[in-house]
Amino acid sequence: MVSETSGRTRVTVQSDSKKGDERMRKFFILAGLTIAGLFGGFQLQLTWQAGQNREELAQSWSSDSVQFAAIGPNNRTLFVALSDMGQAEDDAFLGSVVQDHHLASELRDLGFEHIQCGTRSMAVAVEVKTSGRKNEKSNCSIHGRKRDSSHARILLADSVHGKSAEGTT
Repeated sequence: MVSETSGRTRVTVQSDSKKGDERMRKFFILAGLTIAGLFGGFQLQLTWQAGQNREELAQSWSSDSVQFAAIGPNNRTLFVALSDMGQAEDDAFLGSVVQDHHLASELRDLGFEHIQCGTRSMAVAVEVKTSGRKNEKSNCSIHGRKRDSSHARILLADSVHGKSAEGTT
């Protein structure tokens, strides 16, 4: 850096190598931000597509006696509307779904984290037994892939009609 003083004015001139370093630093910052933006956009697209798949899946399970919908952020809550049922029946349905570990595992694998019936909502937490370690919660999701959900639909239908899903496998 060269500094000259002429009277009251001080002029500072950067050498060419300092200007080049500054340009490279700005280029790398811009390139890093661009890559981060592209990656974030890609992740957002995958999350949005998975949510759309869960919405279509929930609607495909609906029938005359029960309506299903995926709601909430990224459609991760399975909403169930039982026709002509009161809060006691809604609570019994939620209890049977959450207590049926096989069904809860199926719902969790399909990307649903909560299930709501009427005004009550419960988390769909699945504990997985591992050798030598404490129980861990499963965190599976479909991330944009379509999955075969016919078994989960049968188990949900059995829960709605009060049948035990234990003997359906």
